[in-house]
Amino acid sequence: MTVKQGGYFAAVCITRLTKKGPQYLVQWSQDLTGPNTGRKLLKFPGGMEELEDNGNPEKTMRSEVEEETGFRINDDAEVTLLAKIVRVIHVQYFYLAWKRDCSGQKRAKVIKDGNSIHYPPFWASMDYLREHLHRTHRPVLEHLPT
Repeated sequence: MTVKQGGYFAAVCITRLTKKGPQYLVQWSQDLTGPNTGRKLLKFPGGMEELEDNGNPEKTMRSEVEEETGFRINDDAEVTLLAKIVRVIHVQYFYLAWKRDCSGQKRAKVIKDGNSIHYPPFWASMDYLREHLHRTHRPVLEHLPT
């Protein structure tokens, strides 16, 4: 999907607490077109929308997380906007949701979604994120629970 100025990206940082500390749900994705064609990039699950198509970042995030991860954020779950990052061509919205407020099973297969391939999501530590997370998602790290 071509994003015109005024579009947005909405993602969620699903978090769970473990004995070793918090873990965050992420996935490798691979663009089939554009400047990152063929590169695997580690990102939080989310998706792009045009304001005139939807205009509701939280609704977009809820839809995308279920499609990309297999988890559904419960309707009564409280999600928190962690960061709103204004970029040149779009605005990024990053939300926090807790695993305990999700239902469903973690997706185990590779899927094609538009111009991207998404690999199965997995739980990662903050150290892993600091080392591997795509640069456009890194600003949200300072807002995550640790």
